[in-house]
Amino acid sequence: MRLIAPALGIFLLLGASPALAFFDSLEELKEDLSTLEMLKKQQSVSSVTQGQPQIVAAPANFKDIEPNAWFTPFVVALAKWNIISGYSKDGKPLNMFGPTDPVRVGELLKIAFKSAKTDTQYCGSPRNPAALTHWSREYFACAEKYGVKLASSFPRPDDPAMRADVVTVILDVFSVQNLPIPSSFSDMVGHPDEYRIAQAATMGIVSGYGDGRFGPYDLVQRAQAAKIVYKTIEWKVRSSK
Repeated sequence: MRLIAPALGIFLLLGASPALAFFDSLEELKEDLSTLEMLKKQQSVSSVTQGQPQIVAAPANFKDIEPNAWFTPFVVALAKWNIISGYSKDGKPLNMFGPTDPVRVGELLKIAFKSAKTDTQYCGSPRNPAALTHWSREYFACAEKYGVKLASSFPRPDDPAMRADVVTVILDVFSVQNLPIPSSFSDMVGHPDEYRIAQAATMGIVSGYGDGRFGPYDLVQRAQAAKIVYKTIEWKVRSSK
């Protein structure tokens, strides 16, 4: 019999972390989360997709975000908090978010550090040669500086990020302590990231598939990444009360 994961309260944020400046004030964020919860309660069960709060309007600058899509609340919130943005060409916004596009490693690192409010301008230059001239170089440099596990493998910035990578990057950036929690996912037992994924599931950040798998090597869409980041911020805010 495998051990039952401990309660959320035992998860700790380390003192020395890249998330040192996480939101100067949490009041606005708490208000936003409360508003989303109120919208959820005001709507009927039939209007709620995947049990998540719905928002009546999509971001005006994203033409490919439908108001009632399951991911709209997460994209709206992260866009409002200036954590995510859409595509651009030659410096001009295309007003497209690309919710079903795979999230790239460089994009993932940017989203993670922006969500943790990390000052990335003093991290220096990355050792990863593939990131030296890439737009995401400062985020790679910070990932190396703060010991983000994925950075040690020197991934290419434009490579698609896998599910296990997304979770471990976000937990590393938020400096969630790594605890030996056995996984309930059948394909995570003995996996190098077994404990990390089990932590994220216990924290309510991710869930598995209906057949009991997690799918650590599956690719992650940009909309899915937005949800994971949102849920991490939500956990951080609620645990700070």
